Amino acid sequence: MSKSEAPILAVDLGGSKCELAVYQPDGSFSGFVRLASRDFTNVLAILRRYQTEHPLPRHLALAVAGPVDGDNAHLTNLGWDVSGEEIRQTFGLELLYLCNDLTALCAAIPALPDDALVTLQAGKRRADAPAAVLAPGTGLGEGMLIMGDGYQRAIGGEGGHADFAPVNDEQIELLRSMRRRHRSVSYEMLVSGPGIARLFDYYRKTSGETPKAEVAVRLDAATDQTPVIIEAALAQDYCPLCRKTLNLFLEILGAEAGNLALKLYARNGLYLAGGVLPRLIGRISFAPFLAAFSNKTMMAALLATIPIHLVRHPHPVLVGAAQLAIAKQKQDG
Repeated sequence: MSKSEAPILAVDLGGSKCELAVYQPDGSFSGFVRLASRDFTNVLAILRRYQTEHPLPRHLALAVAGPVDGDNAHLTNLGWDVSGEEIRQTFGLELLYLCNDLTALCAAIPALPDDALVTLQAGKRRADAPAAVLAPGTGLGEGMLIMGDGYQRAIGGEGGHADFAPVNDEQIELLRSMRRRHRSVSYEMLVSGPGIARLFDYYRKTSGETPKAEVAVRLDAATDQTPVIIEAALAQDYCPLCRKTLNLFLEILGAEAGNLALKLYARNGLYLAGGVLPRLIGRISFAPFLAAFSNKTMMAALLATIPIHLVRHPHPVLVGAAQLAIAKQKQDG
């Protein structure tokens, strides 16, 4: 079996969960496992746990939620350091491809079937231009994809940690409130899973509104309030305060999406992914997002031409990590 025909263990290691599956040469996945990242102390322990139930291939594609520097990485929201050489030696790997999770997500875009995308804005795609990717989950991932004749380059970045810029009086007050507790305030702190809980807490303390009684009970009992807020916002008999929170989340995310699209000149499209947004498909209007996206007075007409798609594939990072590892296999012969 040549290297390009070898199975690859694709791993999506995030701040909340770790997903693992073996990518087969026919393009299918097998041996899927989802684990809670914080139940482990490092990536070696996760791979050992996987190995107790599934054979470990000799080729591994590891996408991590944090900056990657050559053969090393740091997981921002877990505080873990990852050494590619240590992983190779521990498990006797022939190939290890280590990348940022947004790099993997960007690489997945061309490989996704059409039914894995929900179009929020049709726009007018320019195939020779960059595409932008924005993914709120435990953190806020940002990246870009550049494609040309026989060329593809996926680049994940750390734009989620850029400073939050309020766009109206309400958001100015939000920033002032956040700055009383934090030296700097990033977009990730507000438009991520934990960010939803922060926005809810801000409204609860400043708006004079209270959540519905049954929602308040569930929130008080919850270790993680974000899923409770989301479900209460999306329910048919929704909680007004939770719905208000989710709309503010979409407004801030839309404004940052517009920022990213302009900075990258993303005429090839904006792709939204991550753990939060797929839960909203068909259950809430994305109008607040779209309005904030185009609210750039001199560039509103340009932004209206940018296609916006929401990725609803369940495991796009695994797809992209496998694609990057396959390219590495071919490069190495």
